[in-house]
Amino acid sequence: MKLSLILLGWVTITLLIPAALHFSLPVVPFDGFHFHTDYLVHFLIFAMLTAAASLANLRIKPVILFPFFLATAALVEVCQLKIPSRTYNPYDLICNLSGVAFSLIVFYKRFKNHHSD
Repeated sequence: MKLSLILLGWVTITLLIPAALHFSLPVVPFDGFHFHTDYLVHFLIFAMLTAAASLANLRIKPVILFPFFLATAALVEVCQLKIPSRTYNPYDLICNLSGVAFSLIVFYKRFKNHHSD
């Protein structure tokens, strides 16, 4: 049940709200480099999803949960190859996977301790 609520909230935030608002995120020039704030959003969305799962004390072992989130992070981008209004971006994919990996590292001890029995 908790995982369902987390995923429902995540889908609402990441898919439905941006689709309804039709906005684009800015590109910020910084010292000759153009920082795409969209990449930061991809990272944060998947980091927050994984962190929420950690903080929810789900009864799902990390060995199952994290590969599921990594697969989700990859599939979100790969599916965009077939959606006419969306585009696949390998940098988005890297940021998605990095967000999951970041939360895995930050919350590793919490998951390990919670599932040590």
